[in-house]
Amino acid sequence: MRWPYKICGKPTKIDKPTEIDNDLCSDCNKNNYQIWHVNMLWDNNRLLENENALIQRQIDELLLKLSANRAS
Repeated sequence: MRWPYKICGKPTKIDKPTEIDNDLCSDCNKNNYQIWHVNMLWDNNRLLENENALIQRQIDELLLKLSANRAS
């Protein structure tokens, strides 16, 4: 589940120059970073779940071959 980014339309509260120059208020910048981080964690979790399922499938195939060889 990915979260959408938030833009409130308030004027920028940042008075000093920063690396973030996107005309968003500091709250929106902070919230968007947090949302980006949560989305990244969700994506990484999904990738790991897919990788774990693939590894489990390979283990099951190897165990099936091993049991077939023992039965022969």
